[in-house]
Amino acid sequence: MNQLNPVSRPTFPLEGRGGLIIGIIVVAVVLAILKPWDPGSGPNGLGQAVALASPSPSSTPRADPTANPLDAISRRYDPLIFGDRELQTDWGLWPAGYLTSLGFAMRAEPSPQTGTVGVTQPLASPSSADVPMWPSVININLGNHLLMMGISTPTDHTVNSVRLTRERPDGSWEDVDTLLLPPPWPNHFTVVGIDGGLGADRPIFWVPGHYRLDVGIVPDGIDRSIEVDVEGPPPAAGTSPGGSDPDATGGPERP
Repeated sequence: MNQLNPVSRPTFPLEGRGGLIIGIIVVAVVLAILKPWDPGSGPNGLGQAVALASPSPSSTPRADPTANPLDAISRRYDPLIFGDRELQTDWGLWPAGYLTSLGFAMRAEPSPQTGTVGVTQPLASPSSADVPMWPSVININLGNHLLMMGISTPTDHTVNSVRLTRERPDGSWEDVDTLLLPPPWPNHFTVVGIDGGLGADRPIFWVPGHYRLDVGIVPDGIDRSIEVDVEGPPPAAGTSPGGSDPDATGGPERP
């Protein structure tokens, strides 16, 4: 009698340990395809940023709901425009404003130079820690929108009076309403802006023209005057150079 030996059948791929591993891989792939992943789930929100940058299916451009139309003539005051580190406690003038949306603050040096903020004349003063070494004229070139003037002093001196005037097309001078904004360093810094009636924290840009900033400092009764020229586009044909009514009169005479 012949002995009957069992014949082994082919091994099924999902049997045993190998089958378990293959099954786990298949399930993971299916979940990856079906799961609606959160675009902002990455550690840096990269997925969300990419999703927001994708073009909208709508062909009609939509206005930014956060845009403020007042930004064309003013900006909300932010002390950080002067930097997040305390400036040196000495005499200094710091014109600050915006080049399009980029904020800037630059020290006006008392020596002839060219650039974003140009100084055309040095102010002749003795070299003393008790006397402001400031330029007598500051030029704000076209494209730089002046918003504020920062005034730094030694800690033992304080700005106690500020007057801003603007020259009219007929040569007379008019007073300009000013704002004294909260300084980042109250013990030695003063921030002057123009009040446009938009709020105590929203100065307006200095329109092109010729200004005079008179500053009084105590103690010692120091008085200083700084000319500020804000460059504007050339006037259109048939208009006055100042862009104002050429027959306008009044305002204080030039001191």
